[in-house]
Amino acid sequence: YNNEKGGDFLIQRKIHNDNYETIDKTFSFTKGNLFGIFIAIPLIILCVFIYHIIYDNTPKSQSLLVIIGFIIGIFIHEFVHGFTWHIFCKEKWKNIKFEIDKRTLSPYATCSEILPINQYRLGALMPIIITGVLPYIIGLILNNSTIVYIGVFLISAGVGDLMILFNIMKEKSTSYCIDHPTLCGCTIYRRQNK
Repeated sequence: YNNEKGGDFLIQRKIHNDNYETIDKTFSFTKGNLFGIFIAIPLIILCVFIYHIIYDNTPKSQSLLVIIGFIIGIFIHEFVHGFTWHIFCKEKWKNIKFEIDKRTLSPYATCSEILPINQYRLGALMPIIITGVLPYIIGLILNNSTIVYIGVFLISAGVGDLMILFNIMKEKSTSYCIDHPTLCGCTIYRRQNK
């Protein structure tokens, strides 16, 4: 994947002139979803267990509200990706797209501008915090199992993002990256030592 149009021309020129190495850090939505299940199940059990330990009762949630909250939360999750990345983009919303993967029916956001890697990381992490971790903590504080479950399921929905972050965690802050338009992950531009 090569971004010829859009993006920051100066960054593209810097990458070309300063001899950056291109590294593919992508995986398919199918792989992300399958691997995500194995991570999400223990994560859900742990979060529900913590709730049960704190309140020493069986959580009673309203299933329909949890389902509705989860569906709405998924779309908010993707919007938060786009919103965070758009803050750093030179062309703002022009380089942000929202799509649905036809094979897995997974909604996703993508950014077609080259970003410094830490800005990309922030955009990958923010939805988990805003749509998952914060509702979970609020639900724990309020002893509201419906909010707890919505938070838990939205944390688990962010497992693919955590996989992307894990995949690029060893990259130095001097690297750049561009989100892949059809796969999970990104292309890294790593400065080569001279």
